[in-house]
Amino acid sequence: SRSVMSFDGSGNVGIGESVPQAKLHVKNQDAGSFTPNAAGDDLIVEAQNAGISIISLDAGDSSLIWGSPSDTMGVLAKWNHNANVFRFRTSKTSAKFVLGGGDSLSTMTLDGSGNVGIGTLSPSSIFDIRGSGNVDVMSKIINTGQTTAGRETSFLFGKDNGANLSAV
Repeated sequence: SRSVMSFDGSGNVGIGESVPQAKLHVKNQDAGSFTPNAAGDDLIVEAQNAGISIISLDAGDSSLIWGSPSDTMGVLAKWNHNANVFRFRTSKTSAKFVLGGGDSLSTMTLDGSGNVGIGTLSPSSIFDIRGSGNVDVMSKIINTGQTTAGRETSFLFGKDNGANLSAV
């Protein structure tokens, strides 16, 4: 028989788990033998399809906040159903939002001033693409839905009022 709720000598609580591996370990199904990563071992939700729901009224905000003692709302992820808006924000003006790949490779950065960088952690302009290595093509723009002959896919360069546009 499976334990409904258990407490161990170190203060960990298990729901559906007799040997909790975190301060709170909620187990619906056995995911197998594992050791939780130290960066996320305060709460474990264990199941074949594990998930956590944060539910609010349609007109309200569902939020998840990461913080520290000196900045209790360092990063905020917020969803509002009626507004149809998902927001991801930081309280620090100079903070960066970084997407990465394998082995912690930083592939795209959005900095605090609104600059976007691909291949750089420090974009120096609104859109900064950097690459390295011996490659034939650095970037591509392909319009796969174009079916009318004579239409072009291009970059337009010019002033903010649309004057003196140049296509590439």
